[in-house]
Amino acid sequence: MRVKSRWTCAWSWLASVVLALGLSGTTTWAASSGDFVTTDTRFWVDTTGRATIEDVARVPADAIQALERPRSFEIDRGALWLRYPLPALDPARRWYLVLEGGAFTNRATLYTPTADGQWRPQEAGDHLPVSSWSHPDRMPVFTLEGSAGTVVWLRLENHPAPLSPSLRLQDERDLQLARDRSLLSLGI
Repeated sequence: MRVKSRWTCAWSWLASVVLALGLSGTTTWAASSGDFVTTDTRFWVDTTGRATIEDVARVPADAIQALERPRSFEIDRGALWLRYPLPALDPARRWYLVLEGGAFTNRATLYTPTADGQWRPQEAGDHLPVSSWSHPDRMPVFTLEGSAGTVVWLRLENHPAPLSPSLRLQDERDLQLARDRSLLSLGI
C-alpha cells in the first residue's frame, strides 16, 4: 500500500506540473550568457526583400520554418527573417543578441515589440557607417528587452553572398570580455 501511495503522489505531482506548463501557454527556459541560440529561431525568406515587420508578423505560422541546424541561405536580393522567442533572462543583467557568422552582413535589423504595440528597430551592417549602428561594435549587437516568450524578429540582407547567421546570447559582462579578447588577438 505504501509503494502505491508514493507512486500515486509522484504521478499526481507530475500531472500537475505538466498541466501548469500547458495552461501557461508558453514554455520558458532559463538562458545563460554565451549560449548559441541560432537553432532556437524559426525563419522565413522574403524573396522580394520588400516585406515590412508588420507583414512578417502576419505570416502564417506554418510558413515559418524551424531552423534545426546552422545553415547557409542564398537569398539574392531578398531578406532572411529570423523569429526568436526570448528565454527567461536574468532581469538584473543587460542582455544582447550578437550576430556572428559570415565575415560580413550588408544590413541587419532587429525588431523588438514596444509596450504600445509598435516595433522598435535596431540596425547594423556593412552598408551602414558603424557610427550609425544602434550599438557600434566589431559585429552587429542588439539590445534584448522583454519577458520570456516575447518574440523578436531579425531581418538580414546580404546581396550577392549567401548568409550563414550565427546568433549568440550574451550579457553585458561577457560581451565586454569577448570584445577585450578580440582586441587583444588583433593586437598580437
